[in-house]
Amino acid sequence: MNKKLFISCLNAIDMQYKHNDKMAAVANQFFTDAYQANLLYDTHWIMNAMVELLQNVMHDECEHSWIEYFIHELDFGRKFKIGMVTDNGYFIDMSDAGKLYDFLSRNPKPKKP
Repeated sequence: MNKKLFISCLNAIDMQYKHNDKMAAVANQFFTDAYQANLLYDTHWIMNAMVELLQNVMHDECEHSWIEYFIHELDFGRKFKIGMVTDNGYFIDMSDAGKLYDFLSRNPKPKKP
């Protein structure tokens, strides 16, 4: 997978999450007794499949996926701070999808049998 396509895929996932949040906020105006998180449109099947595809193509097969960490813990790099991500003692820049791609493409992992 080339870098441009990888970044485009992660940007699409990010946009979908943002769209889902906006739609839940609108629905919450009408269903005021509901928790907004319960009003999220359910797109987890396609989102999980897309993440799994990215993990497979980029050989991100470690126990704790770097791609999932980037998406969920770092909020697509927005929560990244210098020095907070390390691998074997080296500081890793995961401030954006391009940096994540660079890291994953420099550290290919062999496929599991």
